[in-house]
Amino acid sequence: MGESRADSIRHAPRYVRRSLSAPPADDMPRARSEKTTSELLPSSTPPDLMATLQLADLVRSSSIPPAAATKSLQARLTHANPNVQLLALAVLDVCVKNGGTPFLVLVGAREFSGALESLARGRADGNRDVREMVLRKVQDWATAFQMMDALKGTELVRAYERMRAEGLPFPPRDPTATAAMVDSLSVRPSSHSGVEYS
Repeated sequence: MGESRADSIRHAPRYVRRSLSAPPADDMPRARSEKTTSELLPSSTPPDLMATLQLADLVRSSSIPPAAATKSLQARLTHANPNVQLLALAVLDVCVKNGGTPFLVLVGAREFSGALESLARGRADGNRDVREMVLRKVQDWATAFQMMDALKGTELVRAYERMRAEGLPFPPRDPTATAAMVDSLSVRPSSHSGVEYS
């Protein structure tokens, strides 16, 4: 009788087991964002910095498509558990600072910034910590985006300006929120064998 897939993986050498048990490529963004924002982590635990930076590096290099990463992170931001939402905001902040321009463009787009705006406006029974962190991060990101030609016209900036005009309780501005905060190098394909950065 033939072995099951689980038996095959269990009896394979360690290096083979890792590759056989790895999530499929299209599941990688979801698996990585779930690992860094697990509902099993206590609320006081910061996200795994190494795993978070690795996620940002994979997004910047397009090994994980920026669209897949934003979709996965957006799902974690709208999770019912506020601890998952707080972790997702922390992971998103690292990705904003290190994920490259294509990722930033998607964060600034209508769909993603709409999700952030909904969290910032919050429900009456919503988690106060989540709302405060969203307001702080949206303000930081919008302030940095406003200083970059490619990002200053994004929906995220417009949503921030709209919420600010409506009197939402934004914290004092962070003086370190500048274009340099999000101006990470983005890998782009080049016509020769080397890697070109922008």
